[in-house]
Amino acid sequence: MAVQRIRSGQIRSQTIHYKDLDVQINNMPNSYIQEIIAYQGQTEVSLNTNYRKGINMLEVYLNGQTVAAGANNEYIELSPKSIKFNSPLTAGDIIKIRIEGSGDGTLKELTQHIVNEIPLGEVDGSNREFIIKHPIVKNTEEIFINGVLMSKGEEEDYIVENQNIIFTFPVPSEAKVKIKYRRNILPYI
Repeated sequence: MAVQRIRSGQIRSQTIHYKDLDVQINNMPNSYIQEIIAYQGQTEVSLNTNYRKGINMLEVYLNGQTVAAGANNEYIELSPKSIKFNSPLTAGDIIKIRIEGSGDGTLKELTQHIVNEIPLGEVDGSNREFIIKHPIVKNTEEIFINGVLMSKGEEEDYIVENQNIIFTFPVPSEAKVKIKYRRNILPYI
């Protein structure tokens, strides 16, 4: 089966304010963005700037779909300037990396970006409600099922009530549900 490569510009945006995911990512405040075209068999990717490893400052998209960090996921963070994919990439794969903050390892706002959180809830083909760990800063969430961005709204895919994500349909058995969002954090004193 052939792998279909798509650019993030071909994926619809989470909000009505942006025409596609590429524009949405590029318009996020306080971000550093880098796009890389992979070569055959590539696993390691070097960044042009530093980030603070292990604190959810990094978002990685592969061929337009979000990928998760961790030994059992798609990539691991090697250093403050590099990541390593757990499987070799194909020539022409498009990697888009977004670093929260200015790319110098410091945040410029009093929120934290939570990336690729797996919400609590049974993925059994009948459940529609899931719980996340932190309250969401209003309208900052991006929810994915099997890498596909969902739309917010009672007539769309989901609604948010406090820390509950309620889908308008039962989430299929064995689907992968992931969420990105901002949460408020207290400033250091």
